[in-house]
Amino acid sequence: PMMPYIESINSDIHLVFGESVAAMYRETDKQLNLPQPPKIIAVGSSSLDRLVGAGIPRLPKRAKQKTILYATTSYLNNRYNISIVDDPSTHDESLWAVQKAVLNLARAHPEHNFIVKLHPSHASQEPLKKYVEHHMIRNVRFVVKTPLLTDLLREADVLLFDLISTGVLQALQTDLPIFMYAGQRIVDDD
Repeated sequence: PMMPYIESINSDIHLVFGESVAAMYRETDKQLNLPQPPKIIAVGSSSLDRLVGAGIPRLPKRAKQKTILYATTSYLNNRYNISIVDDPSTHDESLWAVQKAVLNLARAHPEHNFIVKLHPSHASQEPLKKYVEHHMIRNVRFVVKTPLLTDLLREADVLLFDLISTGVLQALQTDLPIFMYAGQRIVDDD
């Protein structure tokens, strides 16, 4: 795995989310045969620690109308992330196909509200905004920076994600149903 190697090759210590993650890093460092692996230290997460046991207060719900919160990731075109070894433009096409499918789901179900939480770097809201306008989809609200995902969880009945991220960990602190589409990136079997 490229990222653990890069993260471990020049580090003295490496801070990770929890003990199970620390164990996985130690195992990976062993498999990589690193001459001097860093000390792996399990720490908490300031955002997740605030949510654990906090019981996110929910807004009162209407019986039939549901709110679907879709937290999407960012387009990678014109960016280079060291952990992405493929052509980012193919990621953009695949991501747009998933986003369009969610918008079409909103169009097919005007009786429900859809909140699309965009990545903070996605201020333009395009091409989603134009797609919604063109197809006159009235039950979609876009959110970029604020409110935060943790605040939007109060409004939601169902959660959709298209990439494994910290947002998924935050959502796991609720009792909401979570649907995860992991086709954007290859995820190890374990």
